[in-house]
Amino acid sequence: MAEVEKGPLQIVISGADELLGGIDTAQERIRDPFGRGVRQRIKKEISVEISESFKTTGRSTGRQWRGLSERYAAWKGVKYPGKGILVATGEMKAHLLSTQLNIMRPMSKTRIQWRHTGPIAAFHQEGSAKLPARPVIIVNKDFGRIIGQHVQDGITGVHLVSVRKLFTD
Repeated sequence: MAEVEKGPLQIVISGADELLGGIDTAQERIRDPFGRGVRQRIKKEISVEISESFKTTGRSTGRQWRGLSERYAAWKGVKYPGKGILVATGEMKAHLLSTQLNIMRPMSKTRIQWRHTGPIAAFHQEGSAKLPARPVIIVNKDFGRIIGQHVQDGITGVHLVSVRKLFTD
């Protein structure tokens, strides 16, 4: 005959230690939401956006780049034949697309700033009195969701193969 224990009813949840360990891990990851490769994945997404911008002369940003003036186009055609808008030597484009040359500067625990190290790109992005703006990247809702998904994946530890595909299909 089986013995019956007397006393309070005990309920044991199996897997609770693993669950609590996972919560502890998530809390630790929240303290550094841009760690675990998240910063590098964001840099890659920025490079993809910039690459698309060059391929489409800004159409991918929603702001088609203004064409070159006749005078400048004639000069550029001689000096840099066959080169597109915002491309002369290719150095600025290469730097913009490099994940090594772009800086992700921490502003706080939950905020980072992306900055290109070259001085010329900022003039094209913003424009000036003499130079029309030809932005190479614009953060819209879709791009914001892509970046947000990378941060969320970093916190949860679940990395999707293509975050971009989630929001573009």
